[in-house]
Amino acid sequence: MSKDYPEYDKNTGLWFRRPTPNSIEYQPQFNFCGKSTERTVQPTQEEQRGFCPFRNHHIRCSQRCVMYDGKGCKIAATPAKTDTKGKACMFSSFICAGNCAVYNRGCTWIENFERRIEE
Repeated sequence: MSKDYPEYDKNTGLWFRRPTPNSIEYQPQFNFCGKSTERTVQPTQEEQRGFCPFRNHHIRCSQRCVMYDGKGCKIAATPAKTDTKGKACMFSSFICAGNCAVYNRGCTWIENFERRIEE
């Protein structure tokens, strides 16, 4: 018997108290174990693809897009020459980083755009 939780529930085997006439509060249970029970969860292939800067920035690159090539965005197939990480994106509220679908060691959209101007 606990001073804070004076009543015993025979069905659950737990001590409880009644803070108000219509409620029951069970005594907290603390279970300590020697090993960590945290598991490492591998991201799915869908989660590994970056967010699209051209659409709502909460939408990931997907098979529904015409620029999707089976692995990700076709724009990001060739790595960029210049790393643009940390700079502001001109298409969305992104800061250029690896979570963007067109990022491949830099903004590949800019690289492709500059190549077309040079041609």
